[in-house]
Amino acid sequence: MEAVLKYFDKKVSRRQIDVLTVAFIIVMSFFPSFINIPYNINIFLAWEGAYRIYLGQMPSIDFYLPMGFIFWLLPAFFFKIFGPGLHTLIIFQSFVNLITYLAFRKILVLLKVERTVVFLSLLVLGISYVLLNFWPWYNNFVFVLQLISIVFFLKYRQADTKAFRFLYLFLTALFSVLAFFTKQDSGAFTIMLNVALVVLTSLKSKSFQQILIFILALIFFSLPLIVPFLSHDFQYWFNLGQKPHYSRLNLFDYLHVLLGSLDWVKLYAIAIFISLIVKFQNFNQLFSNEREYLFLFIVLGILVQASVIQVTSYIPHYNTYYLHAFSFAYIISSITGLQNKLAKAKVFLFMSALVMFLWSADLWKYSLKFARKLMPTAFFEAPQNVVSVNTWLKSDETQFDKKTNWRLSDLEGFRHIYLPEETIAGMDKIVKEYEGVENLKVLNMSELTPLAATIGYTPMVNQPLWYHKNVSIFEREIEVLCNRIKDHEYDLVLFEKIPILNNFYPQEIYDCLLENYKMKDEFRAPRREPDATVCVFEKE
Repeated sequence: MEAVLKYFDKKVSRRQIDVLTVAFIIVMSFFPSFINIPYNINIFLAWEGAYRIYLGQMPSIDFYLPMGFIFWLLPAFFFKIFGPGLHTLIIFQSFVNLITYLAFRKILVLLKVERTVVFLSLLVLGISYVLLNFWPWYNNFVFVLQLISIVFFLKYRQADTKAFRFLYLFLTALFSVLAFFTKQDSGAFTIMLNVALVVLTSLKSKSFQQILIFILALIFFSLPLIVPFLSHDFQYWFNLGQKPHYSRLNLFDYLHVLLGSLDWVKLYAIAIFISLIVKFQNFNQLFSNEREYLFLFIVLGILVQASVIQVTSYIPHYNTYYLHAFSFAYIISSITGLQNKLAKAKVFLFMSALVMFLWSADLWKYSLKFARKLMPTAFFEAPQNVVSVNTWLKSDETQFDKKTNWRLSDLEGFRHIYLPEETIAGMDKIVKEYEGVENLKVLNMSELTPLAATIGYTPMVNQPLWYHKNVSIFEREIEVLCNRIKDHEYDLVLFEKIPILNNFYPQEIYDCLLENYKMKDEFRAPRREPDATVCVFEKE
């Protein structure tokens, strides 16, 4: 026992930290690729865009979307390697998560953060954010591009030669533009943050040509993503708040979210402010150290961004949880003397345990199913005829189920994915009837878009990528689709009804279908809400 205690009194070596970091990053990045995962809402959209590009269709020309198409390019490439299945998206996201960890770690290393703090910050990032992102989504992908842009900015500031400085500055601009053409809100913050960093460092060095070069680089990289599509209604589709879009820039919404929630943001801001008071006598002392003011500026930029994105990109609710890792890294790095103590094995392990305890909710949720299998007598729910913390309120299973009747499907495109039994049965009927039918014309307004690969039909062109009313489809497109329905252009139409959502799929199209097509079947949609259904329509 004494030998064990002596071991924990030793310092953690740099090599041990590096080995632990590599192991953590690899395991946390890739383990979702080796397990079966339940279907998740909105994943149909990631699949549909990637599949269309995989088939050779051109975004903004063959199909339309209210944003850039950068997010879908890499999944389409992964489809070429692993096949166009939903599980391929899990593999792709494992790659994205790996880049997330590496880029975040590189930022902290370039900011000269101690390796123990770097690992603890990676632990925070993994548990609070990356662990939740096992499905790909553009709100996550844009953040990864932002991380890469910050890495290149910091490399630009530390480059030894003029050639490398310009190279890294151009790469900062490139990934800023790619972020904007992935998702406008987070992408705009990426551009604004990097412009602010370039301006700030230029003012400090009294060299202003970098500002002009950076702005010109932003314009240069933006033009190829705009000019070729101007003749294809780019001004109409790309959402900059113009009609028929809604910008979501509403002062009341921001104040409501800021003052009514965002407790973590406010707590971190206060902690950072206190650390500045303790650490620096005045602003001159702060701005005399480039590492200090760049670190501060990046973290504050991330906090402001996370606050605004909660309003403009409110789904999923955890898409800004990256703020925890940045704030944690800055605050822990600001505590004088803590880094030396963290070098001791016992302090390092204790801090790691505290981090996992603080963000234990999702760890517990994922580990509970395994705990119940290992110790079934210890982990069981109280019966409904007693009053306990889990039974005092009646469970409303009419709104959300517990996925107890979800199982794996054998259908191509849906393998390794859990779905409701009723959904699988409904899809089996469709596949049995339509698989192999040549020149099948399908309007798929449901979350079952991978049926295109399963049945073998090609998604039709000159249509929106998805059909969220007043987000990606508007009155003009609704009228066009209704006219096509009246002309019986489609052999098969799938329409999903989701009562809990506000007119997600346009009711007008459903009404057109009822008037002009025959509803052949209706079965449960791949969602937790049992009353969400997919209606199957065919020609009269």
